[in-house]
Amino acid sequence: MRGSDFHSACFRNNVSKNIAYLHLISIRKNYLSFRNKLCVFFLVYMMSAGQPQPLNGYDKLYLLMSKWKLLRLFNPLCYAANVTSIEDLESQLNTNFGDLTRLVPSVINELETVKKMIKDSKVMNCDDLPRLLHFERNNYREQLEAAGVKMIPKEHVSLQSKIAVARPYSGDVYKAFWSQSPNNEIEVVVRFDFIPVQRELFIREAKIMTDLHHEYIMKFYGAIVLGPYAYSVGLVVEMFKKGNLEEFPVQSLFHAWLYASQLSSALEYLETRDLVHSSVIEPFVFIASIDKICLGGFMCCCYKEELDKARDYESCLLHPQK
Repeated sequence: MRGSDFHSACFRNNVSKNIAYLHLISIRKNYLSFRNKLCVFFLVYMMSAGQPQPLNGYDKLYLLMSKWKLLRLFNPLCYAANVTSIEDLESQLNTNFGDLTRLVPSVINELETVKKMIKDSKVMNCDDLPRLLHFERNNYREQLEAAGVKMIPKEHVSLQSKIAVARPYSGDVYKAFWSQSPNNEIEVVVRFDFIPVQRELFIREAKIMTDLHHEYIMKFYGAIVLGPYAYSVGLVVEMFKKGNLEEFPVQSLFHAWLYASQLSSALEYLETRDLVHSSVIEPFVFIASIDKICLGGFMCCCYKEELDKARDYESCLLHPQK
């Protein structure tokens, strides 16, 4: 081998070694960087896991009302009077007392307790309330979103007036306007619960109705959940200005036949979805126009599979095995 070839070979060998060495350094640096990032991630995760989740205004108000045994005022204040926080409640009491008590008259009977609650909120850290009151975070939003239910922000809904007396199946019922977009506002009905059992029925009703689309079935627009610590659910549904068959009598024999035909069509559609409506009565049949009705009352609806299980259970009770 000539001297020049020998030196050239040695040079190439050294270059290869240096490149390999630099490559190893780069890999080590990347590994250390990844390891550091991973450590930081777990550190942040562990720190956040031990911290309470931030509460919104509705959460804090609900927890305070729970502490002061005023929960029966929560939904009427938040929906009818549009109160959004404990600070907003204080402001409305100071500047808008007449309208507030007109919209929620029961505030007057609890006024002293409400004032004490407001005073209490200023000397305590409301973020500690879930721990102090042993409150679990609700999963209403997650449940509903998993079922495909549209979530409607409360601030997009403006309640106008109460249109029905609160009943176990309907909750409090209000006429309202829903701003679907800045230039598109429609008239709707907003219902909100007033007892815990009703809340669970509302969630069930929303899950059922979100997949129903039929000419003679009430439209369901979405649900309102105020916060993870505010145990409250509202439903936004179609508005019928003429009311229901209980309020608007059938006009003629022809209309009786027409409504029966339309109800039959709605019930046949439900059957294709394996659903059974167990209470087709006047309050649940709504007048869209003189010549058209829509079926509602889906809190009284169940899946055939559930009905079969209930029948089997009833049979076991009536005819126990010996």
